[in-house]
Amino acid sequence: MTVDMSSYFDEGSDRFAGWTSALWDVHGAALVQAAAPRPGERVLDACCGGGSSALPAARAVGPSGRVHGVDLAERLLATARARATDAGLGNVEFACADVAGWPRSGYDVVLCGFGVFFLPDMDAGTDLLVGLLRDGGRFVMTCWPTGSLEAVFGPFFAGGRATPPGPPRRPGAAVRGELRTSADRGGTTRLAHRPRSRGRGGPAQ
Repeated sequence: MTVDMSSYFDEGSDRFAGWTSALWDVHGAALVQAAAPRPGERVLDACCGGGSSALPAARAVGPSGRVHGVDLAERLLATARARATDAGLGNVEFACADVAGWPRSGYDVVLCGFGVFFLPDMDAGTDLLVGLLRDGGRFVMTCWPTGSLEAVFGPFFAGGRATPPGPPRRPGAAVRGELRTSADRGGTTRLAHRPRSRGRGGPAQ
């Protein structure tokens, strides 16, 4: 059975957005810190979701740089665009597309936060993303270490059992604090930094 990932994330976008400050923004900031984009650089954020990595990357590269965020979920992209507008960031664009067919290359940095396991072939997909870099570019990704999902999402599940059914809510302060502490310890995320010695294409525009 083929799963339509865009529909999956669109249908759950409200709940996904409720985790933004507690989870996605925390790890997005860590991802960008590891990649260390510099002013004027070009960045691709693959599987960008609501912009948790793309927005701090846009701040890092400044007005002379450019960030492209690519995702299949249009509702999450709408959230990302609204957040960029609210933040006054005019150097970031979001596109609803399959990153496996993304036509641009020559990026200084390619980011992928918790997205490689949604690619049909993780190894081939990762190689494809690395191939979008210029010579000497940096590829940085986050993924879940074995056994970490229970530690991360356990507080949400526990909170759900204790709360009567109703509309999705933002995680409470206690849950946000627990997840932030876990992220700070490095217990839920793994960063992979892969310099590229040979690239293809010219600078992404």
